[in-house]
Amino acid sequence: MLSVVGTVALDSLALVPRLAAPETTGGVERLHPDLPGGTGGNVAMALARLGARPRLLSAVGPDFAGSPYARALADAGVDLTGLVHAPEPTSRAYVFVDPAGGQVTYFYPGASRAMGRVVAPEGRAHFGAGE
Repeated sequence: MLSVVGTVALDSLALVPRLAAPETTGGVERLHPDLPGGTGGNVAMALARLGARPRLLSAVGPDFAGSPYARALADAGVDLTGLVHAPEPTSRAYVFVDPAGGQVTYFYPGASRAMGRVVAPEGRAHFGAGE
């Protein structure tokens, strides 16, 4: 088994006509909320799709259990027994993208603040970027 250590996040992607300047309000043309994200979750899903049996070691909030993201990881064969359940909501990334590909991202660490409680077993591990 391959252990993947890294964040699990819910990403909200907003396509905007232009990035807002400070002290202004911008519009959103299209919104994609609650996309699966976080380096740990994404790497574990990719490994499962390639036929590996990864174990995801991360911290998630109470909003993760039963979510479409949790179901997709489990259905793909990702072992979720290494998750730490934190009282804060699951981490979130808010990504705003303009037509030219300019991007502004805000990250809420949330449950990933509890990553210090994650215990990795002996063996191989992929450490993903994140909080």
